[in-house]
Amino acid sequence: MQKHFSITQSTGDIAKETILKTVVFGLVDEMLEFREAVNSRFTPALDYRMTLQADTEITPLAKEEGARADYQTASWFDVSGTLQTYQNALMFTDETKARQMGNVQISTSLDACARGLAKKKDYNIMTALTAGVGDTHSASATWDDAVASDPAQDIAEAISSMLANSNMSARQIADVKLFVPASVWPYLSKPVQVGEIQKEIRTWAQDAYNISFYPTRLLTTNCLALVKSDRTAIIIEHDGSKLPSIETFRNHGVGDGYIFTQAFDAKVMPNSKTDATSNLIYNITGVSA
Repeated sequence: MQKHFSITQSTGDIAKETILKTVVFGLVDEMLEFREAVNSRFTPALDYRMTLQADTEITPLAKEEGARADYQTASWFDVSGTLQTYQNALMFTDETKARQMGNVQISTSLDACARGLAKKKDYNIMTALTAGVGDTHSASATWDDAVASDPAQDIAEAISSMLANSNMSARQIADVKLFVPASVWPYLSKPVQVGEIQKEIRTWAQDAYNISFYPTRLLTTNCLALVKSDRTAIIIEHDGSKLPSIETFRNHGVGDGYIFTQAFDAKVMPNSKTDATSNLIYNITGVSA
């Protein structure tokens, strides 16, 4: 017998929990639509606090011969928050197993559980990014308009704004991620004329800027462009050390129970202490009706 989170379990129970954790949370990561928007950071606590440097650059001072340059003091500010805990509790009855439907029910239920957790996490990330938009402009027309729309110009304007209003480097253009409504995704295959060559808009943007596109069902009328970086936004997740992410139990006479728990919070790294937005996040409105 082994001790796990102060509950006595058999080695078999722990092995089962480890497998279930790998399967379910692996599915969650696969299903995330905003997986490529933010990096994950883990904490053993539910409350977090981070200290960010207010100065985006510290200018070096000219040094006189035989003397030391004056000390400079960096400015800092804090951001904080609390992880929200979400839980799925499932019960598979003995009657289900007796009808030899157990494997099917468990498989489909675990898939649905993972999809639900992924949706919660996606919504948390999308909400944080939307609230943290640093600049925005309206699309020339909805991107499904073959005549009036100009997605290439809209995308170029977004990148131009991020370059002009932040410390984003030319190298970081390759880290730009574009999240577009799923409804307009097919229209990004529309060809654009580049010199004497026609290219799909997605291909043109990837060739010109090396940026990546991701369809999402959470955005309906707008498109989010951002630089994937710890200085843009992160998702903070509980590491499971004090909050069990998976528990199994036997409800005698009824069936087997499974509890899946995750705690997380997406956080935008603001431009300054008095700001809640990031110039590394850009919003294009009106891409879809």
